[in-house]
Amino acid sequence: ASAPAAAAAPPRKRRKAAKAVAGAAARKRQEEAGARVSVKLGDLLDASEAVVAHQCNCVSRGARGLARALHAKWPKANAYALRDGESAPGTIDVFWVDKGAKRVVSLFAQVYPGKPQGSGRDTRQARLEYFERTLDRVAAMVPKPKGVAMPYLIGCGLAGGVWSEYERAIRAFSQRAGINVTLYKLDEGGASGSGASGGRAGVRVGADPSKGATAEDAIVID
Repeated sequence: ASAPAAAAAPPRKRRKAAKAVAGAAARKRQEEAGARVSVKLGDLLDASEAVVAHQCNCVSRGARGLARALHAKWPKANAYALRDGESAPGTIDVFWVDKGAKRVVSLFAQVYPGKPQGSGRDTRQARLEYFERTLDRVAAMVPKPKGVAMPYLIGCGLAGGVWSEYERAIRAFSQRAGINVTLYKLDEGGASGSGASGGRAGVRVGADPSKGATAEDAIVID
């Protein structure tokens, strides 16, 4: 009497497994439909989004690159000038500016300025993990951001990250959190994240990650 039941078990398991796979695929389609990653030409400082976040190191007292440009526009959000000791990697600081209309968020995704170290707590892999942790904190902000605008090559350039790894982390964050991500680029004549050329902020179209993209990359969050 037990033989038919045993024979019938595998099909039920297969149906259950197929249902689980179909459910996972449906959830993935829903996430992708509700969140997307796109590239846009534009100046980060002119973004209309309600939250602006930029990548910072944990020890500097003075900013450069995009951080300098952002601090020039929003002095009250200068995390470097207000710093008391080291910041913890993987954390964020949030500053309200423009009479509460915007939040400027510092993402502490690298311990030291410049390229990563070969060992210790500021390696290339450690920085990527810090970046992912800061994105999780952004997703948990209240109110939750509706969209995120990041500079193309964030975390790369002088910071030494690998863009394919950061892009993958950004896409995973977008789908997981249901938050749209826009990757900002300047036009060909713009400064590559240095705050030059009239204080514009972003990464020049076609910028080589090894020549001119800045360690002080930034993101804007809506």
